[in-house]
Amino acid sequence: MESRQGDLAARYGGEEIVVMLPNCDRKNAIAIAETILQKIRLLAISHAANPIGIVTVSAGVGVLQSVDQSDSPNKIIAKADKALYIAKSDGRNCVAAC
Repeated sequence: MESRQGDLAARYGGEEIVVMLPNCDRKNAIAIAETILQKIRLLAISHAANPIGIVTVSAGVGVLQSVDQSDSPNKIIAKADKALYIAKSDGRNCVAAC
């Protein structure tokens, strides 16, 4: 995966990570999230409490097609959070987008 200037990954709460991808459309954001999940799967980190025995990740992708002055950080966070819960309800270890 190629680095993009301005991208940022940071811890966002207990077990959550936020990956901010400025100037990235929905299609590419989903592709990046899927690449991250695949790289984590390939690490095969042992996790006895998980039925498949390794650490897995669920990803929620929230995208703002255009940003205006009425938008707030809460708007994109809400979209990503909604998508994350969709990914979890779809069986986990996958990507969902809103």
